[in-house]
Amino acid sequence: MTGAWPWPNDSALMRARRVAASYRAVLEDSDPGACHELDARMAEMGIDWIVPQIVSYTDDDWLSAEQVAAYAGVSLSTAYSWRQLGLKSIATNEGIRFRYGHLRRWLAGDRKPR
Repeated sequence: MTGAWPWPNDSALMRARRVAASYRAVLEDSDPGACHELDARMAEMGIDWIVPQIVSYTDDDWLSAEQVAAYAGVSLSTAYSWRQLGLKSIATNEGIRFRYGHLRRWLAGDRKPR
């Protein structure tokens, strides 16, 4: 593969996570048992973001900051900082909410305010 990084707005951390996920996918295809064992070891240390999760959100769902942080594999403070950087959100009686569709585009590198 040649060319520029396809997600130019990624932080160094997000780049590293995308690279790690790519390597994990290759390991899972070539040696599922070793991949499962490594996943289990990482989970014991609290590193569970690397294992793909089934997402049941629709683009119109509103997520809490905690859900955003868990989905993106970032700290809660990072989720809140994204709000200051332009990730669309609303304030509710239950706290700040972020629209899942906006979050997906944000993580894909589309950082234009909406």
